[in-house]
Amino acid sequence: MSVKALIAGGAGVLGSNLSLLLLRKGYQVTVMDIVRREEAWRLADLGVLDDVNYVWKNVADVTADDVKGYDLVIDCAIGYADRPMGISSPTSVMLGNLLPPLRLLEALRQAGFKGYAIYPSSFNALYGHRHGAVFSEFTPPLPNNVYGWTKGAAELLYHSYRRQYGLRTLVTRVGSAFGPRGRSDELPHRLIIYGLLKERYPDVPLAAYDVSGEYAMVKAAARAGLIDETTAMMELLYSIRRAGADMIITYFAYDAARLLSSGRPPF
Repeated sequence: MSVKALIAGGAGVLGSNLSLLLLRKGYQVTVMDIVRREEAWRLADLGVLDDVNYVWKNVADVTADDVKGYDLVIDCAIGYADRPMGISSPTSVMLGNLLPPLRLLEALRQAGFKGYAIYPSSFNALYGHRHGAVFSEFTPPLPNNVYGWTKGAAELLYHSYRRQYGLRTLVTRVGSAFGPRGRSDELPHRLIIYGLLKERYPDVPLAAYDVSGEYAMVKAAARAGLIDETTAMMELLYSIRRAGADMIITYFAYDAARLLSSGRPPF
């Protein structure tokens, strides 16, 4: 008899790839996501949308009835998957990232769930540790941003339900992966896309952007004394330029322009 798996947030980057993996292993896969089925393009691109049982529902509204009959539950549901939103809208990030796992765990407890519940956390939960620290599965959360705090808090929530109610839980920590199905908005993939576009359309001006994750990471690392902000900023911008960008839209624009106009070497 095949294993029945529920993937909460299964239409996202991680959840869609887990769906493909489990289907290949012969699992019966149900996906629950706030995204409409017809808009679950990642599952469609992987060719598995018609092979999963798709439940259009916000995990924050999950009930005990929704989780009955499963052997495995993987919690990939997250309201906000990027650090900058935690700066401008910390309350939304808190509610969006902590309410769904709490409701899911409560539903599992009420349903008398006997299988395994897995929470793929993020290395953002550890970015507050000292430079050079060696991480293991026993390293406690120590975030340096609101997004990382929500991931670390969710880890502790899963551990709490294991200790208090005996739920069989497993917490993993996932970093952004480079590869064919990685997020196209992250820097390594963007550089490849810029290069391919410039090669195909050499006479068309190519505009690139740097306004999100990398900006927040550089700022946070510089404040923690881990890097030199100016050097990191310019290397980041030059990498985008080397990839083929003719212009760059960036939060670093003012600082970079001031540095370049001063005549000071960028590195």
